[in-house]
Amino acid sequence: MSSKDYRSIFNDTNVQKKIDTYKSECDAKEQKKLFAQLYTSVIKLIEIKMTEEGFAPIPEEEKNSIKNLVLLDSHTNRSYHNSLMPRKRRIILKASDQGDDDEKVQVAYIPPCTLKVFIKGYNSGIKVSSIEWNNEDAATYESDIDNKLAYYYIEDDNGTGTSK
Repeated sequence: MSSKDYRSIFNDTNVQKKIDTYKSECDAKEQKKLFAQLYTSVIKLIEIKMTEEGFAPIPEEEKNSIKNLVLLDSHTNRSYHNSLMPRKRRIILKASDQGDDDEKVQVAYIPPCTLKVFIKGYNSGIKVSSIEWNNEDAATYESDIDNKLAYYYIEDDNGTGTSK
């Protein structure tokens, strides 16, 4: 994660103090604790910024649902660890051989639907958040998945489905 990912977040005084403390800390155990605090602070600020811009974050109980998951090879998936959306996007674009050369990423096959997630291609509205994947993005992505699967799946009057 770099400051170019979230300039407004990193300009926050409290976050900057935590970053400075983290950078100056020598003890590895303490650094891990400080990083967790810093990461939590950044996530909270992003959620506040999203809310201010009129976007709803994905509820915690829905974070492991289909609408918040994509298909990636293990190398690419592991390469961004706990990175935030802008850095994930740069890594995915670079891995698909469409990004800039700032990231040192192995080129890999990125499924079209996964690439579409990271370029925010499922959200056709005028108002699109570039700072994070949000509830509206997730809902439009899930709707697209449902529409694609509906082609292969027929639901009878009892709500029981069969494949075509």
